[in-house]
Amino acid sequence: MNKNAKRLLSIVFIMVAALLLAACISEPPPEESTGVGEIGEGASSVVVVENPSVLVLTQRPIEEAVGEQDVAFPTLSPDGSTIAWIKSDTGLRSKEVTQLCFYSFDAAANLCGDKPEEYDSYPAQLVWSPDSTYIAFSGNPLQLGNESDIWVFDGNSGEFTNLTDDGQYGSWSSLEPGTYALDYLPMWNAADGLIYFWRSIPDGEGGASLDLYRVSPTGGEAELAVDLPDSVAISLPVWDFEFFYMDGPWAIAPDGSKAAVIISTVAKPEDASPDSDGLWLIDLNDPEADPQHVATMDDFQVTMPAWQEAPGRAIALAWTADSQGVVVLDQSNDLQLQINTFLYVDAASGDMTPITDFSDIPTREAYFVSEAPTLPPMFYSPWTATISPVGDKLLMWNDLTGVSGMLVSPLPPDGETPEVVYASDYSTSYIRTRVSTSEDGKVIMYGLLMTVDEE
Repeated sequence: MNKNAKRLLSIVFIMVAALLLAACISEPPPEESTGVGEIGEGASSVVVVENPSVLVLTQRPIEEAVGEQDVAFPTLSPDGSTIAWIKSDTGLRSKEVTQLCFYSFDAAANLCGDKPEEYDSYPAQLVWSPDSTYIAFSGNPLQLGNESDIWVFDGNSGEFTNLTDDGQYGSWSSLEPGTYALDYLPMWNAADGLIYFWRSIPDGEGGASLDLYRVSPTGGEAELAVDLPDSVAISLPVWDFEFFYMDGPWAIAPDGSKAAVIISTVAKPEDASPDSDGLWLIDLNDPEADPQHVATMDDFQVTMPAWQEAPGRAIALAWTADSQGVVVLDQSNDLQLQINTFLYVDAASGDMTPITDFSDIPTREAYFVSEAPTLPPMFYSPWTATISPVGDKLLMWNDLTGVSGMLVSPLPPDGETPEVVYASDYSTSYIRTRVSTSEDGKVIMYGLLMTVDEE
């Protein structure tokens, strides 16, 4: 038990969950789009660059693509053959899962299957295996208070398996300490094919341990992958599952060498611990190596304007395809204005380079003002973002009144303002769609299924 963990369980943790079923693919022809034009009108208009680094070939709402309403957490399989999503007979706001559904592009049809009877939580994310065969998920002990295990769906057999079943279900707070472990946030390691996840064991007195474990998708005993020191384990990788960005608070490098994790205390952002909170890199090849505290929460203030009432806080991340860098979302969210900025962190040196930066915006009023033909600074605070299918660009999406479209930055960033590559007339009030991409150029972002062509 980590001695400083006493303050932990005022939140608990969020899990990755969902369910899978299977199918294959190839997309039916959606409406074509040129990706060239103007966004907005008058002073808020901008001409899309003539030779964009990313060309959006098609765009359509995800509900239209799969022919269903209330599609929760739609996620592309890595090979681009299938979309998996969660279905609830009582509506998405009920936080109840009824089925896991799949849309096969080849068959242009849906297949749904009932969730396991023992699974009584609500997912944060569906996590496909690199070979598009399995989906891993967990429960949600943070916001729903459920005892949480790591589940997997096998697309070949059509079966669900609880990989870390401790025989306990329901509300974990009512269980006897020592009889259960809270396992959450599964992530696949492409290098060894195993599922890595976080395990926390509450002590019944407000404290908890935190370690990184791994397990085979085919079963067997979970084993300790990294025994974290107290400097990391006194806090948790947490997030609000209603606003789950990029890959969430942690991810494994594509080459399997390192894990990047954002650690947060339960304190207010302004009270973040300089010793524990922030971005950490964990060596997965050498479990004896000390984790690197790459950046504190204070380090992420560099892109925020001085007038913003709430400090910025790193809340999500994703690796580039070459495993050389991590993109981190820094969010400042006061009661009146949310600002999202993105930074690139070099995994070897720890150097941070802003992708979007508002530190030189002099006043709150100036943040909303544009000078024709440019967009106002607020357009460069995207609602969401994802690493591109090729893996060397950051795709960002924003939606202002009459101003909607995609921005792109190379990775590592070149110091230039992200380019506007696509104008869209799509707008939605429901922005909580998870982001995902596939190797054949599909992208799910902001409630849209798109196909893109990269340079």
